[in-house]
Amino acid sequence: MVESHCESAHLHRGTRRFARGSGRPRAVGARRRCARCGALLARDNGGELCSCHPRLTGYDPRSDPGLDERLLAQLRRAFPDGIDLCAALGTNKHKAVNQGVVRLRRRGWAIAGLRPRGYRLLTASLERDLSYEALG
Repeated sequence: MVESHCESAHLHRGTRRFARGSGRPRAVGARRRCARCGALLARDNGGELCSCHPRLTGYDPRSDPGLDERLLAQLRRAFPDGIDLCAALGTNKHKAVNQGVVRLRRRGWAIAGLRPRGYRLLTASLERDLSYEALG
């Protein structure tokens, strides 16, 4: 017996969702979220930030005196998950971000590296003070 397209869609209605106006199944799964605010990202958004956050064009972490504070704030915001710090800061200067993470580690923050890229703040360091004295 050959089923028509309408009968096939009716049989799978409980298990598949169909895009409006088409017979193709819509992707049903975890949607990506903004690295800063956690809002759902549009399906065609290739970045890690939603459109309400301005892009930091021309941002160079090598000349930022508050880089360590920015990195620590991003790590704490993403806790317990990891985060790609370069994408969250809107830069491609991986070496400068890595040097900032090394400085934080030398100051006593427990930060684990993730593969293929990214960092994660470990639980043992959450009780530390976020003030400037803890960083300097």
